[in-house]
Amino acid sequence: MDLDPELQQLLLSTFAAELDEQLQVVTDRLLALERGALGDAERIEAYEIVFRATHNIKGAARGVGAEAVADIAHRLESLFSRLKNRVRLLAPPLIDLCLEAVDGIRRLHAGWQPGEPLAAPLSALHESLATRLERVDGEMPGKPPAAAPPPPAAPAPDARAAAQPASSPERGEAADVVRVDLARLGGVSALAAELEVVKVEIQEHLAALRTLEARIARHALRLRNDRPRLHGAFGDAADEAMPLIDQQIEAASALHGGGRIAHKALRTTSRRFDHLVDELNLHVRMLRMVRAGTLLMPMQRTVRDLARDLGKSVQLETTGDAVELDRAILEGIKDPLMHLLRNALDHGIETPEARAAAGKPAEGLIRLAVERVGSRIHVRVADDGAGIDPEHIARLAVERGLLDAASLRDLGREQKLDLIFLPGFSSRVEVTELSGRGVGLDVVRANVQALKGRVVVESRPGEGSRFLLDLPLTVATERGLIVRVTGEAMVIPGSAVTRVLETARDALVQVEAGTAVLLDGEPVVLRDLAEILERPRANAPGDRLSIVVVTAGWQRVALIVDEIVRDREMVVKRLARPLLAVRNVAGATLSGTGEVMMVLNPVDLVRSVSGARLNLQPAPATEIAKAQSAAHQVLVVDDSVTTRMLERNILEKNGYRVTLASDGQQAWDMLARQRFDLVVTDVEMPVMNGLELTSRIKGSEAHRDIPVIIVTSLGDEHDRRRGIEVGADGYVVKSQFETGRLLELVRQLI
Repeated sequence: MDLDPELQQLLLSTFAAELDEQLQVVTDRLLALERGALGDAERIEAYEIVFRATHNIKGAARGVGAEAVADIAHRLESLFSRLKNRVRLLAPPLIDLCLEAVDGIRRLHAGWQPGEPLAAPLSALHESLATRLERVDGEMPGKPPAAAPPPPAAPAPDARAAAQPASSPERGEAADVVRVDLARLGGVSALAAELEVVKVEIQEHLAALRTLEARIARHALRLRNDRPRLHGAFGDAADEAMPLIDQQIEAASALHGGGRIAHKALRTTSRRFDHLVDELNLHVRMLRMVRAGTLLMPMQRTVRDLARDLGKSVQLETTGDAVELDRAILEGIKDPLMHLLRNALDHGIETPEARAAAGKPAEGLIRLAVERVGSRIHVRVADDGAGIDPEHIARLAVERGLLDAASLRDLGREQKLDLIFLPGFSSRVEVTELSGRGVGLDVVRANVQALKGRVVVESRPGEGSRFLLDLPLTVATERGLIVRVTGEAMVIPGSAVTRVLETARDALVQVEAGTAVLLDGEPVVLRDLAEILERPRANAPGDRLSIVVVTAGWQRVALIVDEIVRDREMVVKRLARPLLAVRNVAGATLSGTGEVMMVLNPVDLVRSVSGARLNLQPAPATEIAKAQSAAHQVLVVDDSVTTRMLERNILEKNGYRVTLASDGQQAWDMLARQRFDLVVTDVEMPVMNGLELTSRIKGSEAHRDIPVIIVTSLGDEHDRRRGIEVGADGYVVKSQFETGRLLELVRQLI
C-alpha cells in the first residue's frame, strides 16, 4: 500500500534521527568494552544495551524499507544475543569488526534511496559485512536465534514506538516527545529574530514620539508667552486676530495633551511587547537547546581511531554530557573541538616510549569538559602531554615571518603562547594528515570569535596544555555600539569594545608603531576607522577626537570615528553567498528606521590596523584616486578556462587586480615584464607545469620574495611534499576548495 508522501517523508526523517541515536549508543558501549574497565555485571548490561539498540534499528529499518541496514543490524543483534547472558570478553578484532559494521550501516543509509537498489560499492560493502558477521556468529557457542520475521506489508506510523521497550535503564521515565523538523524550528527562530528587530524599531519610534511631544509642548508654551506681544503688534486688528491666536494656542495644547497620552499608552504597550518578545525568545532558545552529550559522545570514537593511527595509547574523559546549550553554539564548536583534539593527539600526547622515558603512564589522558557558568558556556580541553614552550613558539613565529623580532621583545609569556593562534602558524616541519599545513588553531580562534566567544590557552613544558573556550549560552541577540563614519552609521559588537573616549588631538603621542593614545599610562596604537575601511574623508576630524578602543585576542587598537551614537541591542544577520568573505564586515543589522547598518568584524579591524595609516588631513582627489588604484597585483596561472575565471572573479570581488596566464611559461614571461604581489598556480599544465614555475620563481633573485599558492586537484601527501620542496607558500586542494580559506591565505601572504 502506497503511503502519503508527506507521511513517508516524516517516517524517513524520524528513522534517520533514531538511527543516529541508536548507533551512538552502540558505539559508546563498544568503546567501553574495548577499554576493559567494566565488571562482569556491567559487561553483561553493555551486551544487553547493544542487543536492544540493534534490535530497534532492525525493526525501524524494515519499517521504512531499508533492508540492507536491517540485515546488518540483525546480524549484530544475533551476535549480541549470544553474548548478553555470558561474561565472555570480546576480543579486539571482534570489537573492530562491530565498529566497522556501525560505520557500514551509516554508509548504507547515506547511500540508500527508497525503492532503489544499492549502488555497486554499497552492495559490495553490505556483502562483505554480512559474510564476516555471519562467520563470527557461527563460531559463537549456543543455539542460533530464531529467524527474523518477514517485513510487514506496510509500516504503521506508530510502529517504531511499539517496537521499543516501555522503559530504559538509561533514561527512566521519559516525558512525551514530539519530533520537530529542524527547518521548521529554524523558521520559528527567524520569526522570533524578526520580532527582536520590530522591538528595536518600536523603541526608536517611541523615542521619536517623545521628541515630537516635547517640540509641541515648547511650541504651545512659546505661543502662550508671546500672546501679549502679538496683541500689541496687531494694534486695531487685535480684536479680530487674537481669537485666531487663541485657537492656535488651544490646538497646540490639545496636541501636546494627546501626544502625552499616546506616548504613555505606546510606552505601556512597548513594555508589554518587550516582555512577550523576551519570553518568546526564551522559549525558542529552550527549544533549540540540546545536550552537550550529543557532541561529546562521538568524540570518543574519533580520539580512539586517531590515536590508533598515530600509534599512541590515549584515553578521553568527558564530563558535562547533561549541560544544555544552543544548537547553533553546538554546531559552531564541532570543528574547533576537532582541531583541539587532533592538536592534542598529534602535538601534545607523546608516544608510549617517550612517556615512559619521562616517567609518565604509557596511556595518555585527554579531558574534555563542558560546564555552564552563569550565562556562559565553558568548554575545556586538557591533556597531560608534552606541553608548549612559549619561547620556542616565539622563535618559530619570527622564523616564519609571522612576527618581527622587535615586536617579540614586548611580549609576555601569555602573549607568546597566544602566537599559536596566528594564521599560518605551525610547529610541524613536514606535512602529515593531521598537521603541518598552517591550518588549525587560527581556525579555532576565528570560529569561536564568530560565536562571540574567546579562546584561552595555558601550558607548561612537560605538564600538558589546557584550552578554554568561553562561549555565550546563545547567539540570538547581542549588543553593539553604533558609530558614524564618513556620514554612515555602522555597528561595532559590544563584546569587543573596551573603552570609548574623547580626547584632544594634541594629547596624542608618537611611538614606534606610529600615533597612539595613552590609556592608563599605556600607549595604544591609533588609526582612523575611515582609512581602515578605505573610505577617504572629505573633511579631516576636528580638534576633539571621538575614539573607540577595540580588542581582539591580546591585541587592542584605538579607532577614530566621526561620532559615537549609542549602545543598543541588535540582531545580526550574517552575510550570505557570495559575500561570505568581505573584509572587516561580519554582517548587517537594521536601525529603528529600517536603515541597513554594517556590523564590523573586530578581528579583521585589528588585523587591518598594521596596513592602515593615520591621516588627520582631508585627502585630495588625486590621492583618493591613487589609493583606489593601488590594489595588489595577482597572477593566476591555470590551463582551465573555468578555473581561471572562478579565481579571477573571487579575487577581483575582494579588491585585487588579476592577470591571467594559461601555462607556466606564459606566466614566467609575464613576470619578466611586470611586478606581481602574488602568484596562484595550478600544477598540471602544458609547456611548463606549476611546480617548475614555482621552482623558477623561488630560485630567481628578482622574484624569490613573491609568494606562491598552488591550487590543484593533486591532494595526496607526495604531491604536497613536492609543493613544499619547490618552495610553495600555500597549497590548496581543489576538492576542498573554499573561498574564505583562499582569501585568508592570500591576505596572509601579501
